[in-house]
Amino acid sequence: MTTEMQFPRCMRAGKKVDVDQWELGDALLKEADDKATGPRGLRAVVRAFAEQTGLEYDERYLRLLRQTADTFPPARRYDGENNKPMVVLRAHTAAGNPDSLDVIVKACRKDGIGVTLENVELIQRKMRKEERENRQQEQEAAKIALNEAEAEEARAIKRKNNAKTGSDEHRRASEDREQARTTRERAKERVRSLKGAPKRKDLPAPKEESVGGLLTTARFSADISGILSTVRRMAREIEPSVEAGELSGTFIEASVEELNEVRVEIGNLVNLLRRNKGKSKGGLYAVQ
Repeated sequence: MTTEMQFPRCMRAGKKVDVDQWELGDALLKEADDKATGPRGLRAVVRAFAEQTGLEYDERYLRLLRQTADTFPPARRYDGENNKPMVVLRAHTAAGNPDSLDVIVKACRKDGIGVTLENVELIQRKMRKEERENRQQEQEAAKIALNEAEAEEARAIKRKNNAKTGSDEHRRASEDREQARTTRERAKERVRSLKGAPKRKDLPAPKEESVGGLLTTARFSADISGILSTVRRMAREIEPSVEAGELSGTFIEASVEELNEVRVEIGNLVNLLRRNKGKSKGGLYAVQ
């Protein structure tokens, strides 16, 4: 079988001048498997594109299209046809699941915020970060519970070993050991389940009223990271000129004055944030 016959829908979608990502994703769902190798694997599709169209598609890109088309069936897509507004496919991918995107779209439209890839990514990145931090705290508590369960099991084993076989104490110790073992296994599974952050598709949808706050705090955090990165880059770049004594007094005085203005503005921002102390109501977002 030729590659043209093997992946007909994929080839038709891929040949279009203005490729419809949803059409190609749906074609991949029908004709290709979500794996790299095999006659229906994504590498075979990549080879078919190269042979039949001369187009060099990336395997990871095709997997993204296929998985997004699978996660978002036509009725749950914001493609301007099934639902409005028109939201790019990659923003669907960033949202992780249809329920989250529904909430984000509704909240953004209500607040006049664009449902852009950048905004969706910022919201989901913030949610994953907070969820990761919450899980770390829960995992510490789960580890304590696991240690207690292991200690309880050890005590039950010791009691059983010291008791006379067939005695009531031996029987009770055996029952306590089994119960402690069950508790230990559950605690161990709890610790394991809390490792890391959940995948985007597994994140619960945010509450509609929290979306604006999520976006604000996510942008704020991203801006802080950008400021730090810029300042560190400036220091690296200017240091050789400083060491070589190449800077004029006029340049230094003007730069110091401007940096002092920046410091004052950052101080004002710090004071503004500190005003929130005592007013905090918990996390930066809530889930449904």
